[in-house]
Amino acid sequence: MRANSGDTNKTRHGFRDNQSSNYYLGNRNGGNLQGVLYSIVTPTNVANYGVVASAATITLPDLAEVVSVTGTTGVTSITAGLAGRRVTLVFAGALTVTEGSNLRLAGNFVTDGNSDSITLVSDGVDWIEASRSNN
Repeated sequence: MRANSGDTNKTRHGFRDNQSSNYYLGNRNGGNLQGVLYSIVTPTNVANYGVVASAATITLPDLAEVVSVTGTTGVTSITAGLAGRRVTLVFAGALTVTEGSNLRLAGNFVTDGNSDSITLVSDGVDWIEASRSNN
């Protein structure tokens, strides 16, 4: 996210503050911050990755596109997301994701805890299966 590291006059569209390890989006020209879109973006958000514990109903982290689901409690519902949001859930434990409630799946998804994954798209109310992988 850095321009030529030796040239402080290059315009940057995103940069990392080496003292605080915070990431910033916007332009910085010669040390002056211009047009910041987000003041601070954490490294986790930059990677678009999150972690949740398994539960009957899970709530996904904001901005996460890939979410690791830990634990073995079966999932029967996911809190509604913005219409068009796409997320891939990667499972660390053996569990069942159950078709029904607000999960529109091609049948129940039984994971074995070997990084099995399912990709879902939200219509604003329901989560609709786009794909799955039983690894």
